[in-house]
Formats: sequence, C-alpha cells, structure tokens
Amino acid sequence: MSNTPPTAEDIQAALDEIAAADCAVWKARREKVPRPERAALERRFNAAAKAANALENAAIQHFAKCREWNYAPKKSGHHRWVFLDANKRVAGIVRHSNYSVAREEIFAKAKENGFDIEQLPFSWWAPRGEMFLLTPKKEPQTSANGAEELI
Repeated sequence: MSNTPPTAEDIQAALDEIAAADCAVWKARREKVPRPERAALERRFNAAAKAANALENAAIQHFAKCREWNYAPKKSGHHRWVFLDANKRVAGIVRHSNYSVAREEIFAKAKENGFDIEQLPFSWWAPRGEMFLLTPKKEPQTSANGAEELI
C-alpha cells in the first residue's frame, strides 16, 4: 500500500466491489451453481472484503498519525473509534452516525460528556455517511479504560 491515504472514492469503490461479489455469491447459491464455480465467487468476495478492510485500516492509521495519536482498537466498538495521546489518555473519539445512532444523539452525548465535536470530511466506514471527531474540551482526564462510557 502506498503512503497516500485512501480517499472516500477508494473506499466506496471497495465497498461496491464487496456488494457486487456478495450478490454474485448469493445468486450462484440460489441457482445451485456447482461448488467449484461458487468457490471462485466466494474467493472474489473474501478478497474484496480484505481489500476494503485494508483501506479502512490505512485511513484510520493515517488519521491517527496526522494527529500524533494512537488508535486503540481494543477500546473501540461498533461505529466508534478511540484514539489515545502519548500518555494513553483519550485524545479523540470518532463516531459514525447511522440508523441506530443519530447525529443529534452524538452531539448531545458529546456535550454532556465535555467534548467538542467536528464533522470529518468523509467516513472511512461508509463514505456516504457522516463521521464526527469528538475531542475533550480540556486536557484529557479519561484513561483508555473509561472511553467506552463516554460516548
């Protein structure tokens, strides 16, 4: 992978390939295509998923590196990415709005927990969605272990 971070278009193209490959696999199953032919379609799907994950991870690492933060995957969760400063304190949390977590809920929780919020240019998880960076309003006081309760 190059040093150039992936763009929203790169990630969307990878997600589109996953969707196309998934459709091909399911169509083959419905039509009872012989197993060897289905296996090739399943390999295409797995390769597409691996490529999309690599792009997402590259975008996350680039985001962290630009801010001199570290990504904390073990502290992150569904639609939430936690980033730590050099002292292993929460420096930022990235949230993605979706069907289960509305933009208004993210803004309310951020305010309630003392975070500033800014909308990021694109979402590495779903480029057509919205992604927000929440940063503590003052010096981070929360350890990585407390990040799950914040937002």
